[in-house]
Amino acid sequence: MKQVWIFASLVFLLFESNAQQSGYEIKLEPLSIKGLVGVQSFAHASIGTNWVVIGGRIDGLHRRQPFASFDKKGNNLIIQVIDPLNQQTWQATTNELDSALQDQLSATNMQFYQDKAYLYIIGGYGFSTQLNKHTTYASLIAIDIAGLIESIKHKQSIKAHFRKISHPEFAVTGGQLKKIGQTYYLIGGQNFQGRYNPMGP
Repeated sequence: MKQVWIFASLVFLLFESNAQQSGYEIKLEPLSIKGLVGVQSFAHASIGTNWVVIGGRIDGLHRRQPFASFDKKGNNLIIQVIDPLNQQTWQATTNELDSALQDQLSATNMQFYQDKAYLYIIGGYGFSTQLNKHTTYASLIAIDIAGLIESIKHKQSIKAHFRKISHPEFAVTGGQLKKIGQTYYLIGGQNFQGRYNPMGP
C-alpha cells in the first residue's frame, strides 16, 4: 500500500511540474441548455453543430438493490437533438416505432459507432416489454442521422430513418464497436439475461 501511495504522489508531482512549466491549464465550464434532459450511458452522434442522444437512463446510475436496478421507469424514451452552439434542443419520443425497436433504443450501455451520416447501434441492456423481462438485445440498428435530425426539428415522423437486423451474436452490452478499414469489430462486453443483481447470483 505504501508503494502505491508513493507512486501516486510521484505521478501527481510530475503532472503538477509539467503544468507549471508548460504555461497551459485546463478549465471546464458547465453549459446549461434549457429543456435538456440528463442521460447516462447513452449512444450519440453528431453532424455539424447538432448532437443526437439516444437511449441510456434518465435516473442516473442504476440502483444497487436487485429489485430496483435498471427499473423500466428510468429508461430514456426520447431522442434529443442538441445544438450546443446556439443552446437549443429538440426532442421526439420513440412511441411511433415498433415495440422491439423502441425497447432497444431505450437500452443502456449500447455499443455504437458513427460512420459518416449513419449511426450503428448494437445490443444494450434493459427491460423488454415484448419479453416482459430484462435482457441484452440481439439486434443491430442503423440510423440515418441527418434525416433523423431534420425530422425531429420539423416534428415529422422518424420511422423511415431506422433499419434493424437481428442475430444472437449482437447480444452484447458494455462493450465497444470500432471500425478498422471496412471491417467493424464488436469488442468485449457481456450478454446478461434477467434482472441485474449487483450483489451476485
